[in-house]
Amino acid sequence: IDIAMDNTPELRQRILSQDIDIPPMTGSMPHEQVRNDKLCSYPFRFVVASEFPREPSEKFALDTAHEPCTADGLFAHYPIITWPAYTTASTHVMSRIRETLGLSEVRLWGVSSIQTIVDMVHAGRGIGALSSALVRPALSSGALRILDTSVTLSDLEFYAVYLKNSANNALKQAIRRLAQDAAAGYTP
Repeated sequence: IDIAMDNTPELRQRILSQDIDIPPMTGSMPHEQVRNDKLCSYPFRFVVASEFPREPSEKFALDTAHEPCTADGLFAHYPIITWPAYTTASTHVMSRIRETLGLSEVRLWGVSSIQTIVDMVHAGRGIGALSSALVRPALSSGALRILDTSVTLSDLEFYAVYLKNSANNALKQAIRRLAQDAAAGYTP
């Protein structure tokens, strides 16, 4: 049995080619030969450094006279730092911003490393879009804060995914049950 962590699009390819056995993935994988068992879900939020602006500054006032002075206006001026553009999470973030705020020009800085996303947000480089469970200590200490915005994100759902009727299915099901038990014991 192989267990791998990677971006969901990469995992989808690798499971169908039978390079891996049971990846934990963000979102399910609709395919007639694939079994998807939900493991857990975590809150998905916009997170910023504590000193990050709460609304667009006067520096941007001339460019954005039509925008209300709220945190929503920040999306037009700062990049969103999250997973790469081809991932489900990133696509969801961008569509929610566009649908809620009507912004067509939103900058995305796609990063594969969670730690790099967190470091960039800590440094005030932009608005992070990630699970608040990943930065709980920084939120508790006040180093980071949840951005108060009208743009809401759906929780990130994780699934154990494996091919039906393949070798070692009994073992895969046992691992999936262990993963579900472990996930049920964690409160985001």
